Amino acid sequence: MRTYLPVWIQPSIYDSLVNLAKAGMTVTLFLIGASLSRETLKKFGYLALFEGVILWIVISCVSLYAVLRIL
Repeated sequence: MRTYLPVWIQPSIYDSLVNLAKAGMTVTLFLIGASLSRETLKKFGYLALFEGVILWIVISCVSLYAVLRIL
C-alpha cells in the first residue's frame, strides 16, 4: 500500500494497519485451530469463549510466576 498511496500519509498509519492485520490473523488462526465457527459461537455464546480466554491468561500468569519463583 505504501507504494501506491500518497507520500503525505504518516508511516505510523501504515504501522498501525500492519499491527491490526497481524492481530486479525492471530485471532483467525486461533479460531481455526480451536475449530470454532460463527455457528458454534452462537450456540454456546461468546461468554464461554471469553471465559476460556480469561482462564488461559490466568493459568499462563500463574505458570510463569511458578517458573520464575523456582528459578
